[in-house]
Amino acid sequence: MSATVLPKGTRPSARQPWTVRSWTDDGTKQHEKSFATQQEARSYATELNAAAESGQTVDPRGGRETFGASAQRWIDTRRPATRDKYAGILRVHLQDIAGRKLSAVANDRDGVQTLTVSHPQGKAMLAVIRSTCDAAVHPPARGRVSQVRC
Repeated sequence: MSATVLPKGTRPSARQPWTVRSWTDDGTKQHEKSFATQQEARSYATELNAAAESGQTVDPRGGRETFGASAQRWIDTRRPATRDKYAGILRVHLQDIAGRKLSAVANDRDGVQTLTVSHPQGKAMLAVIRSTCDAAVHPPARGRVSQVRC
């Protein structure tokens, strides 16, 4: 992913006159985010470029994805027996958090612990939650941006 800082306009009334444009590694998607100051915009662009150089690309919209959708995508990459087991865990035991944003689930340590600590399937539930969050942060190299910004 590459990021560029551009002045949005020269109008003095512009509330956020600086824009950072970034593209996915394959160049197919462009994202824009605006900032009030040039320093904020440059800082954000530096963060995006550093993440790209280190092999971790950041999708600014990734945090909007639901936990259920992300978990299902991760489950689909497992072997058939494991896939069936984890799909059942997601469908039966994790349905309460499936509709929440992935970033909210990833940042809710107390809620995850409360949900899993005394449950008979707690270890398997925790495996699905952790693996889903890990897969979102460290996606397989496929040329697409999918890291969640939590």
